[in-house]
Amino acid sequence: MTDLADSRDIVKAVLSQIFQLSHFSGEFLGERKTVLLGSAFASLVNSEISRMTKEHDRFDGIPTMVTPRELRLLANLFSTVPIDGPVLEIGCYLGGSTGAIARGLEMAQAANRLYVLDSFMWQDPGFVKVLGRDIDHLRRNENLSDAAVEATRGGDWHLAFHEIHKSRPYYDRLEVCRALIPYKTADTFDLLKYVPNGTKFGAVFVDGFKSWESTYSGMKALVPFVRPGTLLIFQDFSWCTCYWLPLLISSLGCHLLMKVDNTAVFVVGSESRMVNGIEKFGQSPNFDNYLIYRDILTNYARSMFHSGDDVGFLLHTAQSYVLAHTFGEAEEARKLFGFIEQLCDRLGVDWLIPKLSATSFQVHQ
Repeated sequence: MTDLADSRDIVKAVLSQIFQLSHFSGEFLGERKTVLLGSAFASLVNSEISRMTKEHDRFDGIPTMVTPRELRLLANLFSTVPIDGPVLEIGCYLGGSTGAIARGLEMAQAANRLYVLDSFMWQDPGFVKVLGRDIDHLRRNENLSDAAVEATRGGDWHLAFHEIHKSRPYYDRLEVCRALIPYKTADTFDLLKYVPNGTKFGAVFVDGFKSWESTYSGMKALVPFVRPGTLLIFQDFSWCTCYWLPLLISSLGCHLLMKVDNTAVFVVGSESRMVNGIEKFGQSPNFDNYLIYRDILTNYARSMFHSGDDVGFLLHTAQSYVLAHTFGEAEEARKLFGFIEQLCDRLGVDWLIPKLSATSFQVHQ
């Protein structure tokens, strides 16, 4: 009789083979296998990962803003698929996603270094309140120093991050850098301050660019550090307000490999396409391109619908609403909002409408 470990190895081998074949199968977008492959990685038989993600908002006891399915996707992806080169994480918060990636690499017995870049500082009152709540939870189980806790009261969690992870078995593979990340503004992002010249990452997980301008600045800096075959993973890809990420991917021409919740995994194509794609994407939205942008988002929504991802369909439709509102297309935004209300009612989603209603829009017109 096959035991659990043997079954896990069999599943991993099958998924790894599917992944390797996907490199040669062209664009996945619009096909059910995109969602199925992502769900398979998120559900991979693995008792350790299941134990660490059984709570709603924690990984290995670490509060996180990433869903349990997304954490399983990361852990199982990095434990199953060989990654050629070091791994980069941009935007880590307290490190739930860091732990998922690093645990995956540990399980694969891989030697990859994991570079973790974050500002580790945000003084927005709402965020500081959330951070304080999460730190209070951690203090029950972690040996956090008074100095680390006190720093978080001012929105600085750099010391707390180190103290949380230093007892984990993967800590020695981490390169943790307090970095000036272009969060919502187009700040200069110089990766050479944090990684060796000539580095080519095998995978990049991005959860730190929260505007069109910062995404342009960050991705422009990142291009020299990726190569064909690099995995490019965006955590906010389907998030309702991040309409620019599907537009970025359309410009880059990266293949969608798998998607779970808001996290999507892409494979980088040619370096020249990346360079040209960033410039095509542009430093800021082009008002004259509204119809092009709208059609791209509509196609993503349609693809999610045909793949069976109802929530993905809803969220990409919401991105079209945010796009219309942001570009001053009031009548189109009104019609989309009514449609989204109907979808939310049909799917039993009660959090999206309040989120959209509370969103402030910078009109580019």
